[in-house]
This record gives sequence, structure tokens and C-alpha cells, in this order.
Amino acid sequence: MAAHWLSLRTTVSAVENLDVICDSIAWLSGEPDSTKVDKTKSHHGSSMYSVTCKLTKNKSIQCVLDNLGDEIKAELVANSLERLDSNDCMHFRVSKASLVAGKPEISPPGSSSSVKFSIKIKKFGDQSTIQQITDLLG
Repeated sequence: MAAHWLSLRTTVSAVENLDVICDSIAWLSGEPDSTKVDKTKSHHGSSMYSVTCKLTKNKSIQCVLDNLGDEIKAELVANSLERLDSNDCMHFRVSKASLVAGKPEISPPGSSSSVKFSIKIKKFGDQSTIQQITDLLG
């Protein structure tokens, strides 16, 4: 496994169903107890929630990647250079609606209703980060 950790986060407004989104994240991760919810207030005073999940176990990380599906994994491999930062973290967003429907899809740029994913890639010896991503997602 070529990942130190995988994290995901999203915000849930008062008009969205918090339980459904938490259940979707629990399904995706295979770790229902790893989801954390923090209640806050928006700028206008209404309730909103910050939902986060951080996974460090290889089995849980692989469960997320498997549940994302082959299309998303292929797209991430193809666009890995664009999604990688200077700290060897890969970032991407999945549409919240598609996740709730059980068919995750990469969120288009500028989409406001999404779940942000970050994966910290491990580096081994002379192998490149891109090769590690290919091995992880392949």
C-alpha cells in the first residue's frame, strides 16, 4: 500500500440530510466509527456541520478506493500530476449527490456540493510518486 492516510471532508447545510451523508461516507470508508461531525453556525446564523473522516489503515484506504470504482481510479491515474501537491498529497473532489446515490463521480471544477479527498502518498526509495499512485490505484 502506497498511502500514509486518506482523509475526506465536506460541509453539510441545515437543509441537507446529515444522516444520509454520514451513512454514505461510512459506506465508502467501511469504517462507520471514523466519521466525525462538528456543528457550527454559518455566517448568516443557520446551523451547518463539518463532516470529516481520516483513515490510516491500509484495508480502510483500499475499501474507499475500491468503492470509488475503476472509472474514478483511472481518471486519477491519468490526471495525477495535476492533482498532486508539493507534499506528495493527491487531492480530488467527488460529487456529494453521486456519493449519496452510491455511484461516486468526480466533481466538475467549481462545483460547490462535493466531498474533498486527500491521499498522502508514501515514497519508497527511487520510485517516483507517480509510480506509487499508479500502483495504489491500478
